[in-house]
Amino acid sequence: MKLKDKVVLITGGGSGLGREMGLTFAREGATIGVNDIKPESAQNVVTEIERAGGKARPFVADVSSSATRLTRWGASRRISWAT
Repeated sequence: MKLKDKVVLITGGGSGLGREMGLTFAREGATIGVNDIKPESAQNVVTEIERAGGKARPFVADVSSSATRLTRWGASRRISWAT
């Protein structure tokens, strides 16, 4: 578990390469923030990580929008990762 006690935020984490990166980092012990523009995609990956024994939370945002990035950054700093 090389990444135990680390948090990784994956943008575009709801599918494709982002999904695979999230699953890989979770297997190494990281807690994963799965960011995607599609809520169902982010939640599906979170569920997959949790079923495999990992920790993850969905974050729905369009990171191409600077207003969204600033709003999400402020919100993410207040989120408890404890389960």
